[in-house]
Parts: sequence; C-alpha cells; structure tokens
Amino acid sequence: MKDWYKELVVYQIWLRSFCDGNGDGIGDLQGVLSKLDYIKDLGCNCIWFSPLYPSPNADYGYDIADYKNINPEYGDLDLFKRVLDEAHKREIKVIMDLVVNHTSDEHQWFINSKDPKSPYHDYYIWRKGKKNGKCPPNNWLSCFEGGAWEQDEKSGEYYLHVFAKKQPDLNHDNPKVREEVKDIMRFWLDMGVDG
Repeated sequence: MKDWYKELVVYQIWLRSFCDGNGDGIGDLQGVLSKLDYIKDLGCNCIWFSPLYPSPNADYGYDIADYKNINPEYGDLDLFKRVLDEAHKREIKVIMDLVVNHTSDEHQWFINSKDPKSPYHDYYIWRKGKKNGKCPPNNWLSCFEGGAWEQDEKSGEYYLHVFAKKQPDLNHDNPKVREEVKDIMRFWLDMGVDG
C-alpha cells in the first residue's frame, strides 16, 4: 500500500481565524467551503483541521467537550460532511486533530467521573491527597498553571491536569478509555475523514 500521507502538501486550518463565512467574526466551515479552490490552487492536497469539536474554549478547542460533534460556532456535522465531500471532489484529503491526552472538564465523562463509584471515575487520573487530603498527591507542575493536581471539593480527591486545570488527563491505562478513543476514530473514519 502506498504511503500517501508521506506525499501530502498540508494546509493546516485553525478554523476560528481562517475564514468567516457567516459574518459573525469567527471563522467557520462555510468559510472553508468557500476557500477549497484557493487551497487546491496553492498546490495543497490535504487539509489538517485543528480541533473543531464542541469546547468551552479554555484552550481554544483543545479542551474537547464532545468528540463526535462540531462546535456550533463553526457549523454542524452536515456542513462538515459537505466540506469533506467537496474537498474529496478536489482530491484534497482531510485530517482531523484528535486530542486524547485530556478532555474538557465539561465533558460528560469527567462530570460523571467525579463520583468515585462511577465507572467513569477510572477514565481519569484521580488520587487522594497527602496530609489528610490537604496537599496534592505530589509536586508535579502543570505546563500551563502551577501544580498539576486540582482538588474536587465534593469528593476531596485530586485529578491530574498536565495542561490547564479545565483539561483533566485521561487514564490510558484503562482499556475502556482506549476503546473509547478507537470508537471516536471509527466515527470520523466511517464518515470519510482520511486520518
């Protein structure tokens, strides 16, 4: 099988600032649709979308609240499918940035995980604190803001966030999490996304 991905000329699109197709000041899929011929004329044969999933935008899309949908600011699944089909008509492949180190703290998995008895609790990295729960489990630092552990007031436990505190880390030691990631990838690949 040909390694097609090694021969791509990729145009990465940060959707929020790429092209505003509906006049609200935010780039969107309608804007991408209007620029497909332009991208093709540049000699590009692939679009790489930075995250365009629903997100509270604590980290502008890298805090994903729903892996199987499109942020309403950008459009919807029907419009995405239209962009995908029109890109393929122009022999432009479409790759989506999939962030699976963490989710948004507004993702339903995380909301459910706050209950230690929930099956989703082990989807994230929760630990009891030291000194009767008054101190984080260790002194790890976040890439974005101070310590890498945030305490949930209700349960008293701490969750790990290597990035922002609104981006709790997923527990990839849990096979169910790995299966969820595979399911997300199948969803987009079945729709026709190339990678």
